[in-house]
Amino acid sequence: LALLNISLFKITGERDLIIGTSISLRNSPKLAKLIGPIFNNLALRNKLSPQQNFIDVLKTAKKTTLEALTNK
Repeated sequence: LALLNISLFKITGERDLIIGTSISLRNSPKLAKLIGPIFNNLALRNKLSPQQNFIDVLKTAKKTTLEALTNK
């Protein structure tokens, strides 16, 4: 995610980026017997700043992802 954010910034020049991704919701035994895709979409928003190095971007991406998974 960090690399994607940096790549998108280099291509677009935008510092405020939102990346959409899907996660599976089949981790519940109640859903095991259902047929078809069961997923949720997440919007992962990251704001890059000129002072950030790669490790900072990586930490921010991790925090954003974990927060999104907690609030799904």
